[in-house]
Amino acid sequence: MFLDSRCTCISIYYCYIMAVSGCALLLRYSEGATLLAIVMSLCTPLGFMFWMLFQEKPFHWHPYFHTSSWISVAALIIMIPAAFIYNTGMPEKEREEITPTDPER
Repeated sequence: MFLDSRCTCISIYYCYIMAVSGCALLLRYSEGATLLAIVMSLCTPLGFMFWMLFQEKPFHWHPYFHTSSWISVAALIIMIPAAFIYNTGMPEKEREEITPTDPER
């Protein structure tokens, strides 16, 4: 019993470290906070879908649908194409600063 709960805590700890590291890398090597917000908003519906399709103990395939499950499905149907369009769309343009050419203005 003790070993099982200790392994669970350690695995949760490592998953948290991987998630934070992934977020830091996404901020560093992508377009920044906007893409990170889009990716993080997909985590909850995808996690819900995963646990809707599998049973935890013992871990095996066991799809289980409620009426409220369709809210998560509808969210994914809207959010995944929106994230794809954001990633494949035109790149964002840098804002140009307007500098006055006439010093008297």
